[in-house]
Amino acid sequence: MTIKQFIEKAIQGGWKREEKHLEETSYGADFNYSAILLDPLAWQAVGKVESWGDEEQIRKSMFRGRDYKTQMNGLTPALIEGKSIEQYLGTL
Repeated sequence: MTIKQFIEKAIQGGWKREEKHLEETSYGADFNYSAILLDPLAWQAVGKVESWGDEEQIRKSMFRGRDYKTQMNGLTPALIEGKSIEQYLGTL
């Protein structure tokens, strides 16, 4: 998944962008990707679209690793390993 697809899925999942998610560029307003990727509500909305399940569902099934918190928290280690954001998003 690309960053653009991540944002599209977040919107599809009900995520609402706020002022902090936009930044002024020489071409006008654009998405502030860092703010979006650090927003748990964006990850939660993508999780709804991707059927990662909610916390209660995960607890009941004892299945770990597919909730939005785990997916969001996997970004930093991937960056430390030298992967790009899009490489990590491609593994979701």
